[in-house]
Amino acid sequence: MEQENGSEEVIDLSSALKEIEHEPVVQDVQEQNLSHIPGVYRLIIKLSGGIIKTEGQAKVVAVLIIILTNLFTFSMLFKNKNSGVSEEMVPTSASMEEAM
Repeated sequence: MEQENGSEEVIDLSSALKEIEHEPVVQDVQEQNLSHIPGVYRLIIKLSGGIIKTEGQAKVVAVLIIILTNLFTFSMLFKNKNSGVSEEMVPTSASMEEAM
């Protein structure tokens, strides 16, 4: 190719074309790797934004999510139910003796 200054310069685009040709192949390989992973783990991997890369890591995250939701549920179920009740409404042993 001749440029305006009169010197001939050859531009090698073969390496750039090779990179472009190989990019879709890498994506296809990643999709094939995810095809054998169960749906929930695949969802965790996709939603992680690249932080989680293997099925084992996705399993650990799933277990942690389950543990955290169970802790939250049990804390809501077994919290002190009398926390909103005033002391006047709670019977004491002295008030029970007076009632008898």
